[in-house]
Amino acid sequence: MTGWRSGEYSVSLSLFHEKKSRAKPRANISHHLFLFPNHPLSTFHGFPTCTAKIQASSDVGYAATYGWIQMVREAPTAAAAAHAKWAMDPVPILADLNTPFAWFGSEAQLFDAPSRTERGELDWNCWSFLAYIEDSLLSRAVRPIRAFEWGFRIAEGGEVSIKVA
Repeated sequence: MTGWRSGEYSVSLSLFHEKKSRAKPRANISHHLFLFPNHPLSTFHGFPTCTAKIQASSDVGYAATYGWIQMVREAPTAAAAAHAKWAMDPVPILADLNTPFAWFGSEAQLFDAPSRTERGELDWNCWSFLAYIEDSLLSRAVRPIRAFEWGFRIAEGGEVSIKVA
């Protein structure tokens, strides 16, 4: 892909789905222990993790600064999700900042691991946008580069499935 700045950039995307039936969980879901130390790791089996990385090999300094914006919506069922409102994905540490970015920096990397401690029916959708600030961080004018949609569904009975559009 030809980048918007001086050279080439590429984006790699990885969605990981840990199956509930694994006897020994992989390290990919162990990050949940930091967020929910009082829940067994098995609580989080089946939920996806999403990682997206940008590589802008010929961009340096401010020209290599990118950000990820995420919009999410959730509803009890897929039919209800069609009428649910989209909202900025909440990242607690950024709650009081006036920024659209969930991740921001030199060749910013997106990471998300949505989960629920309860397994009621749920349809969760996310739009992830890679963006930049056109004038090297002087204004607040954000420009999108790429976007993708992903999510998960919890069916009756608690089975989790990944959605990728």
